[in-house]
Amino acid sequence: MSTNTIQSVFTETARKYPDNIAVIWNTESITYDSLLEEALKLSNKLGNPTNISVCLHNPIFYYISYLAILFSGSVVVPVSIKSTVQELKNHIRETNSTILITDREDVLLDREEFNIKILNYSEKETFINNDRDIRYLKDGTAVLIPTSGTSGKSSKIVQLSHSGLLWVAKRHNNRVFKNSIHKTLIILPLTSSFVNTTQLLAQLILGGTSVVYSKPFFPRDIYKLIKEHGIYSLGCVPTHLHLMNRYPPKDPDLLSSLKFIISAGDYTPAQELIEARKKLPNTKIIKAYGLTEAGPRVSCTDPDSDIYPSTDDKTVGRPFEGIQLRIITENNELCKTNQIGEILINSPGNMIGYYNNPVASREVLNNNWLRTGDLGYLNEKGELCIIGRKKNVILVGGNTIYPEEIEEFLVKQKDILDAAVYGKKDPILGELIIALLVTNNADDNSITELKKICQQNLSPYKIPHYFYNVNKIPRNENGKIIRQKLSYIE
Repeated sequence: MSTNTIQSVFTETARKYPDNIAVIWNTESITYDSLLEEALKLSNKLGNPTNISVCLHNPIFYYISYLAILFSGSVVVPVSIKSTVQELKNHIRETNSTILITDREDVLLDREEFNIKILNYSEKETFINNDRDIRYLKDGTAVLIPTSGTSGKSSKIVQLSHSGLLWVAKRHNNRVFKNSIHKTLIILPLTSSFVNTTQLLAQLILGGTSVVYSKPFFPRDIYKLIKEHGIYSLGCVPTHLHLMNRYPPKDPDLLSSLKFIISAGDYTPAQELIEARKKLPNTKIIKAYGLTEAGPRVSCTDPDSDIYPSTDDKTVGRPFEGIQLRIITENNELCKTNQIGEILINSPGNMIGYYNNPVASREVLNNNWLRTGDLGYLNEKGELCIIGRKKNVILVGGNTIYPEEIEEFLVKQKDILDAAVYGKKDPILGELIIALLVTNNADDNSITELKKICQQNLSPYKIPHYFYNVNKIPRNENGKIIRQKLSYIE
């Protein structure tokens, strides 16, 4: 049996730990042996290898379908359960999916509108059989995942291989958990690249347990699950960390099992790390960096360090062993230590390319060197430090401004719950800086006071020209700001 495929590695784990619980959701659970059996039964009814979309409410059904698709030799196409019908149709079309596995009633009621075979998972007993046949055990594309913010004609679908995903998941397990079997709490969508590799696959490799929370995020519910299940690790985005800091547990000792929180998906302010460390003294907070095109994990801060924050609060740690980094200038020259440039990554976890988009693939991939579009630098310790996205840079009167830097400053201020900064075209300065704020106090006096604080702490060219109070900052399921929507909500 090949060991370069997800299904073969999972099979070995299931045979080694048949009675271990693989997934828990609400009151339901499934063991590794049962997960293997159910996945094999479903796989034998999926036909010849193809691209198969999965859009399911029930996480246990999702795990079974995910593995069944791989066992059949097909490619998994995860689709967010929150997708509109039109978004689902777009996704199916862009990925050339020929089968959709779903339990969504709105889709099942209008299945005639979809030019695709639809399998109703809630009626799975009508289309599965009991043959246990492991087939098509070879490396190649395993999963197709859209890049963050992808929709419509601008879609970029990332092709991730079996071997690449396994490599990243194993490096993650080794760096953070020292390969220990444990329980992790999943609060992000199963369809995200974050969860796909560093939680779903990482646990299936170890023989650990994934406890899936699929309701709206409330810290009190999270604390209850951590205590009830003895959760060892939790993956989150900075928004979750902020809410946990704002509504901390009444007794942190009740969460003594929680040893690690891994925060990724967006910039994690040092202030949030300091607060979280104080309020969860038994837990280490790890900052991680990655992108879907890299599988996604590239680096994380040292889990053995007790320094919070690091001497450089922009650090996301050293890259995983086996990953090479380059920081380059606009002229493609190597940057010096602490010099800001674009981050390039050479990793075994890098994508095969963008699905059916060779032009876009060539723009970012060259001899497995991936141009991330992220800006950062390497410090004296060899740690990667993130500044922001290249395409997000604002140019004001010849000065370069990183919106992430201003956002970090703003959310540290009193009564500021969230912030987003972007540039607006201006005939004189080139661009004006616009700041959108979610606050506890939306009166004019608070804006006047905030402007004074900015004048005292920011360089003149970094001070936003306009401040607007808004009800909500648009963010995707991974917690990242949807920047293309900002100009529409001033």
